Amino acid sequence: MSLSKSIKQTLGNDEQIKKLFSYSNRHIYIRLAVSLLKWLLISAAIAAIVFILSKLSEVAATGHPLSELNGQSFFQGFILRASLIGAVIFFFIFVPISLFYHLYYLRIANTFVMTNRRVIVKKGWLNTSVKSVDYDRITDVSVEQSFLDKIFYRSGTLSISTAGGDGYELVLNCVHEPHELKKTLSDLKDNYRKLSYPTPPTTPAINPETQA
Repeated sequence: MSLSKSIKQTLGNDEQIKKLFSYSNRHIYIRLAVSLLKWLLISAAIAAIVFILSKLSEVAATGHPLSELNGQSFFQGFILRASLIGAVIFFFIFVPISLFYHLYYLRIANTFVMTNRRVIVKKGWLNTSVKSVDYDRITDVSVEQSFLDKIFYRSGTLSISTAGGDGYELVLNCVHEPHELKKTLSDLKDNYRKLSYPTPPTTPAINPETQA
């Protein structure tokens, strides 16, 4: 995935991106499949309602009672016209919306970055908010995984809190392998501290006997 302009503007001159990620691909694809199945059923229901209403208006216009309708022809017409209406609704309305939302919007509106200095979280697409926490301010990192997340989605939530903060400062939702991500964050945090606060050189102890 590409780096958005709003995040580029927050990076320092010597700040290096170590990891750029978003929602787990597996999480997105499963949600997309479930969404398409849901909209397919909704399209079929809408098509059935539209066909029945059109048939009722046709009967009302001709003045023929419903009892005179041939059951077989009615059923065949129902299947044909309902399928056509449902296909138009599903493929031209719901499929493009679902693909846009899951394959583009979820990723672009939930961008997570780990640099050599801090963690950055960007939320939103048209209206965006960017939050960041320096590694030396992080006091606690927790991982939350429900049974469904662990077995089915293989994703979870990584929450980051800071000293003096109320609750969690940053929340990274639906990330792939959150425990491995926590380890990566811990390694980057240790490297940052080693570079920012180097251990002063130790002076060798002086033996009094050598001085004499």
